[in-house]
Amino acid sequence: MTEQFLSREEAEARRIMGIQQELGIRFHGSEDADLKRAMDLE
Repeated sequence: MTEQFLSREEAEARRIMGIQQELGIRFHGSEDADLKRAMDLE
């Protein structure tokens, strides 16, 4: 994977996290775990 691809994936995961937080989903633990969970929920 290229850095550009990883950056795009991370940006998308952060966007999803933002939407989920607006909907009242609470994230716990490390940011990395939250990013992984956000990507898995997609």
